[in-house]
Amino acid sequence: MKLFENIQEFWQMTWKRTSILIFTSGLILLITTKWQIALGVLLGGLVFLFDIYLLKKPLEMMSQDKPGSKYPLILFFSLLRIIILGVVLLIIIKYRIADIIGVFLGVSIPIVSIFSLLLTGGLTQWKV
Repeated sequence: MKLFENIQEFWQMTWKRTSILIFTSGLILLITTKWQIALGVLLGGLVFLFDIYLLKKPLEMMSQDKPGSKYPLILFFSLLRIIILGVVLLIIIKYRIADIIGVFLGVSIPIVSIFSLLLTGGLTQWKV
């Protein structure tokens, strides 16, 4: 299906750019600042990459042409994704595994990656 191919292309481009940005910024911050901030950027970015991975399943289900109601399953996967990410972020923040500013920066990096795709014209072929 055309929509699924475009979504696959979107995920691949987002995954690639986000991974490069996360690890590059984590390495730069490791050299220039405290290791807790760099670890926060890496963990925050990895949490968001995991979120992108978990979001892939509901979108695949939505793009299929099978009859029947898929909305309960889509809702289940979406709620499960939010619960998992909330627990992971709670553990990172509660046990002070990494610096909270770094985690915030790490979660923000994928958003910058998606906007960079839009600004550079990387998603001009992506039509819903």
